[in-house]
Amino acid sequence: MYLPKHFAQNDIGLLQAHIQQYPFGTLATAMGGTPQMNHLPFYFDIASNCLQAHIPKVNPLFTQIQTWLKDQACSQELPVLIAFQGPDAYITPSWYPSKIEHGKVVPTWNYAVVHATGKLKLQEGKDWLTRHLTNLTNQQEPKRNSTWEMTDAPADYADGMMRVLCGLEITVDQLIGKYKVSQNREKQDQEGVLKHLEQSEDWQDRQLANLTIQTINK
Repeated sequence: MYLPKHFAQNDIGLLQAHIQQYPFGTLATAMGGTPQMNHLPFYFDIASNCLQAHIPKVNPLFTQIQTWLKDQACSQELPVLIAFQGPDAYITPSWYPSKIEHGKVVPTWNYAVVHATGKLKLQEGKDWLTRHLTNLTNQQEPKRNSTWEMTDAPADYADGMMRVLCGLEITVDQLIGKYKVSQNREKQDQEGVLKHLEQSEDWQDRQLANLTIQTINK
């Protein structure tokens, strides 16, 4: 990822919180020279520094990882990259007061993203999957003002569902954050962008406004 210094976000706590707030990530793998991406909800166990996800065993990725790991003589973990995209927005030059002054402005796109690199291993045990799915459900249910729990489903039904799943556990080596939120613009232009994002009817614009405040005023 291209990362100019003024857009780099190095606050690990903020990057961890970003992943928890935007847990739907894009898992990138490259096995046998073929890159691919899978889009999955993640649970970040910060205490163990591990990202957790799951896929159905009918997903070709499951067999590909199994085959890759079997072929590795010295490694049982697959290097991977996961991208967690936060809010983003098109920024029109019309929001810059400097447009009136000199007109030397162009459109751009503001956004926030966190990349996590690490080593992936498969988890097929029932106990691991139960803990993972419970954690993932408990992470998301409050966002819907709901209290649904894994135990609300009949035990035999839940067991049957888990038998067709495989867990993915990624030990995180590094988090890299890029928050491009007008840090390269002069103060009046930053304020112009923030004003319009805050007043927008688009919830994503307002999310980006909050993130902009956290970043620029830090």
